[in-house]
Amino acid sequence: MRQKPRPAKPAPSPLPQADQARLEESLRARLAEQPGNGAAWQQLAGLLTGSGRHAEAADAFAKALAHGVPVAAICTPYALALSSAGRHAEAAELVAPVQARKPKEFALANLLGVMLKRAGRHDEAVAMLKAAQKLDPKSASPWQNLGNAEEARGNYAAAAEAFQGAVRLDPRNGELWRLLGRMQR
Repeated sequence: MRQKPRPAKPAPSPLPQADQARLEESLRARLAEQPGNGAAWQQLAGLLTGSGRHAEAADAFAKALAHGVPVAAICTPYALALSSAGRHAEAAELVAPVQARKPKEFALANLLGVMLKRAGRHDEAVAMLKAAQKLDPKSASPWQNLGNAEEARGNYAAAAEAFQGAVRLDPRNGELWRLLGRMQR
């Protein structure tokens, strides 16, 4: 039985809530005076992400990008904010050209594979995650993500094989064992 994905939890913020509110107010005041300040939009996006306000964070990242912040500098947090806001296809489209410019960067290949899977583009996700496996053969992450993508496209034997590969690389990870066990039922 397939489980529904859980919504992303906000990352714990190092700032108390009152300080977050003051910082947000300060950033918004600065942006009211300097709406073209890409760095301030980027800071606001990070703050909103940490507060679990992913849709607002994605919009702030878009403004940072529009005001000169290079996409490579914000690609990962922007894609995660988009995806956490349910905008998976946009996240995949954001990451794809960055990954294409840096095809040997493991983190981007793995991220793109995950975003493609979340966007329902399972065949492309499988291909990208296999490429990520080759870039870092000692990482369990692309194996786990490949298992998730194979499971999503209904290829349970391939999913089990991928989860077995992940378990071999990270045998102490209980989540991997749970995923593998689910495939063996």
